[in-house]
Amino acid sequence: MFKKLLFASLMLLNLATIAQDSSKQTPAPAATESSIPTGLTYDLQLVSRYYWRGLDIDNAPAFQPDFGYTWKNGFRAGLWGTFGFKQMKETVDGVTEKFGNYAEFDPYISYTKNWFSVELNDYFTVSTIGESNYTNFKKGETGHSGVINITMGGTKKFPLIFTASTVVYGADMAKDANGEWGLGDKNNYSSYLELIYPIMVKSIDLEIAPEFAMTPWGSGYYLTEKAAIVSAGVRLSKSLKFSEKYSMPVEISLLNNPNLKRTFFVAKFSFLTK
Repeated sequence: MFKKLLFASLMLLNLATIAQDSSKQTPAPAATESSIPTGLTYDLQLVSRYYWRGLDIDNAPAFQPDFGYTWKNGFRAGLWGTFGFKQMKETVDGVTEKFGNYAEFDPYISYTKNWFSVELNDYFTVSTIGESNYTNFKKGETGHSGVINITMGGTKKFPLIFTASTVVYGADMAKDANGEWGLGDKNNYSSYLELIYPIMVKSIDLEIAPEFAMTPWGSGYYLTEKAAIVSAGVRLSKSLKFSEKYSMPVEISLLNNPNLKRTFFVAKFSFLTK
């Protein structure tokens, strides 16, 4: 499995080099190590829907807070969450079952050094969908997903951002003998590879970020049966200034999942940040 991920990562990095060499557009300025905020930080967001890595997790507006503390040595610990505004329900044969509002509780730790960042997340859904016992870490039963994210790039010399992500533990079991995802005995190590090329249009202070992402093998986690493109599109970001003291970062995304044959329009508003 590791060899598969390594091969797919090298393939995308090769594409990344080609993409950068052929581009004549001005890349967005990269954040330097000294520009990374330290101390207690937060980002309170409202989103039109909870879209994540090609998946429509919750087709409803949601509140998504992120609280964390960053040390000068590059380490950060925090907590990200999402809380849907609409109750989830499903109707089968005329019977409607309610699941409550979708919610997630995701603590994380990370380390950033210049162009390299590694992050360990614990994704956990606290709504009544699936296993909602937070203290259950038993293999094959737990609702936790331990995920490692590695991000490289995003500098002035190499503005292309490459992310590789793998589920290393938890709610990501392989297929069983009947071909059902999530019921097997082994972890599937579902993985996600992503390229983003941020471009800053300085004249209108607008960032344009084309995105391309894939899964290198089949995954019940990402709803793929084999290697597949799961996200392709563009994100537009701009900070709207309302006064000398207050501005609101806004992101508008138009993304397509060719594997599921679905297109998503997502709006995100960071109404309070530090």
